[in-house]
Formats: sequence, C-alpha cells, structure tokens
Amino acid sequence: SKATVSVLNCCVTAVLRSTIASHSIMNRAAMPVVRPLLMARRWNSSTAIDFNDSKNAYKARTTFRLVRAYVTLRLCTVKPLVRNADKLCALGEKVLGTRIFHKILVKRTFFNHFCGGEEVGELGSFISKLKKLHIGAILDYAAEEDVSHEEKEKDEAKQRRQRDDVHSARIFDYHGEQECDLNCERVLESIMHASHINAETGKGEAFCAIKLTALCKPAVLEKMNKILIEIRRCWLRGFTETYAEGDVPDQEMRVAVSHPNALRPIGIEQWKAGLKRLCVDKPVTDNEAEEMFHLLARGGDKVDYLDFTRLITLQALRFELAGGETPEVVKENKLKAFTHSGALPLLSEHETTLVDNLVVRINKVAEAAVRQHVNVMVDAEQTYMQGAIDHFTLLLQRIYNTPESGRPRIYNTYQCYKTYSLNRIQNDLERAKREEWNFAGKLVRGAYMVQERQLATDNGYASPILSDIESTHKNFNKCVSLLLDRKPEQNIGLMVGTHNKESIELILNKMKERGIDKENGGVYFGQLMGMADQLTFPLGANGYNAYKYVPYGPVKEVMPYLIRRAQENSSMDALCDSELSLLRQEIKRRIFRSSSA
Repeated sequence: SKATVSVLNCCVTAVLRSTIASHSIMNRAAMPVVRPLLMARRWNSSTAIDFNDSKNAYKARTTFRLVRAYVTLRLCTVKPLVRNADKLCALGEKVLGTRIFHKILVKRTFFNHFCGGEEVGELGSFISKLKKLHIGAILDYAAEEDVSHEEKEKDEAKQRRQRDDVHSARIFDYHGEQECDLNCERVLESIMHASHINAETGKGEAFCAIKLTALCKPAVLEKMNKILIEIRRCWLRGFTETYAEGDVPDQEMRVAVSHPNALRPIGIEQWKAGLKRLCVDKPVTDNEAEEMFHLLARGGDKVDYLDFTRLITLQALRFELAGGETPEVVKENKLKAFTHSGALPLLSEHETTLVDNLVVRINKVAEAAVRQHVNVMVDAEQTYMQGAIDHFTLLLQRIYNTPESGRPRIYNTYQCYKTYSLNRIQNDLERAKREEWNFAGKLVRGAYMVQERQLATDNGYASPILSDIESTHKNFNKCVSLLLDRKPEQNIGLMVGTHNKESIELILNKMKERGIDKENGGVYFGQLMGMADQLTFPLGANGYNAYKYVPYGPVKEVMPYLIRRAQENSSMDALCDSELSLLRQEIKRRIFRSSSA
C-alpha cells in the first residue's frame, strides 16, 4: 500500500541520515578519487573532465533517486544478504506473496535501479531522457529461467551444474526449438525498438545485446566447441613441426592458437605430408590434396592456421553436405576428402539440423540489424562454449561487416581476464584484414572467473584465467591499446565495457594521441544501468559515445539477473565504495542545504 511504502521511505531516510552523520568526520583527502558528472550541457572540449564534482554528477537526479541508489548499493555490500539472496527471495515470495514481493518491494528498489522496464515499449521515455544527457542505450531482454529448475535431459542438467556459480551474466536454458524461435523474435523486437528510438532522438548509434544460448541448445554449442578444438588439434598435429611427433597439450587446444610454430605458413609438400599423418583410415590422394591446398592458399604458395580455419568449419563437417552450386557448397565438397576422412568428428544428423536452425536465426538477427542500422553485440559466455560462439559470430562478421556496409554492425566480445585474449584479438584482426571485412569488438574484463578456475581444477587443465586482478587490468589495457593503434589501418568498431576509471583515462589519452574523433571515431563506452554512473555521464557530457546497458523484462523473470547484479557489486568492493562515497557526499550536501534554508 501507499502507506506502507511511505513508512519504508521514512525508515530509509532515517537510516541514511544516520549513515551520513557517521561519515561526516571522514577525511575527504582519504576518499577514493572518482569522477562523476551528470548534466545536460556539454563542457568545453579543452577543459579536462572533472570526475570529483558530485554536485554536477547527480544534477539530473532527484533526491529520492539518489537515496534509492545509495540504499540499493549499500545493501549490495552486505555479503551474507547477497550470498543468500536466492533463499531470501523465496522466503519473501512465501511470506508477502508473489505480487507484493515483486511488484512493490523488488520493483521499487532493485528492479527500478538496475532495469529500464518490464516491456520494451516502456523504455522509450527513459531512453529519451538518457539521450538528452548525451547517453545512448544498449537494449537487452534480460528475462531468463531460474537456474535451479530441473532439466529433463541429462546433458542440460550437466550444463546447469557447470553454471551454478555464474553470477555476472545472463544464462539461458534450453526448452526446445520453439523457445529458441521465440527468443529470436524478442531479439528482433529489441532491434526494431532500438532503431525507432534512435531515429526519434536522432543521436548516436543504436545497440542491442544477444546471447547465443538464447538461440541454440547450450549442449549443442558445447559439442560444437569440442569439434572446433579438434580442428585446431588437426592443424597442430598434422602441419606444425612442434607438435607433429607428440601429444598436443589440452590447453593449446582449448584456446586460440598462439604458438609461433602454429602460425608459421607451410608449403604444399608439408600439406601433403600432414594429410598422410592425419587421414589414416581413408587416405587422401595427391590430386585431392593439391586441389584443397590451392583452395586454401587462394592463389598463393603457402597456407597457415588462419587459412585452414577459414574453410575447415562446422558447416564443412555436416553429417551430409548440402547440395547445390553456391560458392560455399562447392568449397565444402572440394574439402570433403579431408573433412569426411575420419580425421575430424562429424556433426550428427540431429546436430546438423540444430546448427542449421541457429544459422537461420542469427542471419535473421543480423539482416534486421543491418537493415535498421542497429549494432548487435554477441555476449561472451563460458569457455566450454565460447569457441562455438566465436565461430558463429565470425560467420556473421564475414557476411555483414563488409567495407560496403560502412560501419561494422556485428560485434564479438573479448574477455580480457583470459590468458589468450590478446592473441584472439590479434588473430581476428588478421582475419579481418585478409578477408576484407571490418573488425568490431566489445572488450570486457570477464564474468566467469570463479567458475572457470574451478572447472580447470576439476578437469586437470591449466586455468584460462589470469592469476590476479592487476594482470587482468594490464591485459585489458594492452588489448585496448592494440585496437586503438590499428584504427588508422582498419575500420574498427570498439565498445569498451568497463567500470574501471584508470582504463577509461588511458583510452581517452590514447584517442587524443592518435587523433581519434570522440564522436565519429567508432569508439564507444558502456556501463551497466545502476552502476558506474560516475563514469558514464561525464563521458557523455564531454562528447564521447557513452552508453548504458539497459536490461528489461518481467520482474519475476528478471530476478536472476538482479541477484547477479547484487553479487557483482558485492565482489567489487573498491568500485562500489567509491560510488557510495559520491552518492553520500551529494545527499549530505542536499540535506544540510535544505536544513539551512
């Protein structure tokens, strides 16, 4: 009821006054240096961004919204509360009832802080307000199934167990091809709304985010990942001197190939010798070997790992190759002597159908995005599926990120807490250059650190995650620097997804050094809604392409997402403390200003 809400607001205000009073003796010099700014005017470009002005930082926010933000983030720092969030939510539903718990308690606190609305149609006014503050929006339908539900199939139960500890990203669970088709329609709806809203405001680029686990059975993506690993294994075992005589370490197979010998080009004689080593059950003739070599070499006399993986793809490993005379089908059939020789695993008939269905869906999404001038970011997921996700994203980039299309529309995601992320970016930059398409990537630090390390321990392989946070920071900055250095040579689209102030300062300095235009240079900054406002709004106010990731969906279905946001804040103490300090500073200023008036 309104009376209940009023009482709660009074209690919150009382707690807040007490909290502010307890911090009034804090040494301001010891407070974390953070740079917030939220204002509708643009600053003089020659003036340095002031990240410490909390008054201007929250100028456009009402005091009520500031209090709600403070209380919400403060609750996120209570670790026992966050750790037991699932149980407490279940208890809340039982005691208060689903409607009161979701529509009043959750929606008016965590939901309104971290989400844009329940339906995509509700987002228009909110995004328009962001645009007036020079902030764009990244739309994402964040509704999902609770990971605690039982799966009917054993492989899906395994997927759930593997994902139990993931708290920082959306997770989709497979309920059949019809559900995947429905999710595809939701993505298309997001693209349509992003395009319409962007057309109405007439500012910036439109963005949407998608996860491939929403469009395909996760177990199939895991199987495809294993097949792609076998493709790498074939290259290393068959065509590189380093690995020809011995076993290939699993770690080399799970990651983007990085060993110098693996990238060294080979001639036709090495190619023939490698095929003889690999194709034991069904040998390849010299004529077949030569035809395949010339197909891979494209008129040259050398072939390397990137040439090999350009054509030896999942589509070439179908249970039964497609008919017809399209260039792709002709190439796949010319490679059949190798791909169907027993050297590589083939997709089953059922898996072929599921993969073909996924290709249809992602092409629908990409075609709609290009037609409506919307950028699509394919989110990263767990390592045991990421190779397959990269594979299908590359497929789209080759088709839709052409020079003729202007700006690249399809963005892959690179998790910089992984040991091989820099190598992945280098390989994809080289692919884009050779194959003449435009590279586009979103750089993040990563969301699956605890789970990835545990999986590595359980399965006895080297962890793909860097050893500490400082190494991750350094690697993130290296990856960003590489892409900014290459921008003069290649038409690169770069979305920087970070809540780290130092990384943003580094990027701004490098953009200035390299003469990259802040508005039209193809560099974008993104932060989650409800987090890091002190970074997003100053960037927008100073003319940079700043974006908020705006999830939406029914409150009940968005609950897992909200829980992960709370857990993510809880795990980032320094960043959360910095934002709380700024909020507290501004609320304190307003309260005491009001008292003295």
